[in-house]
Amino acid sequence: MATPKDLISINDFSEMQDSYVSHVRSKDQTKSVWFDFDTIKEYINFIENEAKNKEITISGLRMYFIAKADVNRAMNIAICPTYKDKNSRNEDEQVSFDPIHSSNHRPATLTSLQTNPPSSAISSILNKGILCPPKCPEE
Repeated sequence: MATPKDLISINDFSEMQDSYVSHVRSKDQTKSVWFDFDTIKEYINFIENEAKNKEITISGLRMYFIAKADVNRAMNIAICPTYKDKNSRNEDEQVSFDPIHSSNHRPATLTSLQTNPPSSAISSILNKGILCPPKCPEE
């Protein structure tokens, strides 16, 4: 198996993490979000199957930073699939969509769903990662 092309060095990671801690993150703000590996695999299989059934090709995953209004400084990540489309300048762009609410060859964009929310409470957006803090590994 080939090594992914976008891997970074430990030094680059350390520099970027230090920059985040020094310039962006406050002491009690979220440092990281953890997802169980099987959850990620299950999610990818689920969205691939949902999109395939509607004949939509997933081009990637977009990670959104989110926070609940009633939880001070607790950021989390929401993961949403994307598909490739053309914008008004005929340039490629990656558009977030929800395979559950899509129809054949017609992706339901996240923007359109936020404007006109569906009646269903479920979506194809993954959340519920474990926040650090408060649940940080001993390193």
